[in-house]
Amino acid sequence: MTAKPGKLIFKELSPRAFKWLMALYPPLLLNRIYPVFVSKDFTKAVVKIKKSFLNKNPNKTIFGGTLACAADPWIGAMYWQLLTRRKIKARIWVRAIELDFIKPADTDITMDIKIPQQDIEEAVKNLTAKERYVKQYVLEMKTANGETCCIAKQVMVMYPVE
Repeated sequence: MTAKPGKLIFKELSPRAFKWLMALYPPLLLNRIYPVFVSKDFTKAVVKIKKSFLNKNPNKTIFGGTLACAADPWIGAMYWQLLTRRKIKARIWVRAIELDFIKPADTDITMDIKIPQQDIEEAVKNLTAKERYVKQYVLEMKTANGETCCIAKQVMVMYPVE
């Protein structure tokens, strides 16, 4: 499916197709960021950042930019699928992201992502009323030993599209 400039694509994907699409997306692929799990209802996902020479800084830890790249697309992409299934068209993007680096990311990193049902219902209510929806999400990134290395606070914005 090709999109004309300025047109949005609204297509339902299976969780498997979604995982492949995200895994092959060049910024994620080159930073060794990939989905391990995506729930059938697109409300949960587990993302892994594999530490490698492609994303390692001179301190032998994962670049902060890689952690930012890992946090950026998931909530918006999951909402894209959630809203598409409800036949709601919306522009979705990250308005702001703030990273709090707690400790060096010196191992592979795992990030659990959850979108509460209450948030989905609130987004649907706002968008069907032709109002924007703004919500902050907090994503915690953990090392292989379960220690929090980074907390990303991300503000999502959604606008209804005719």
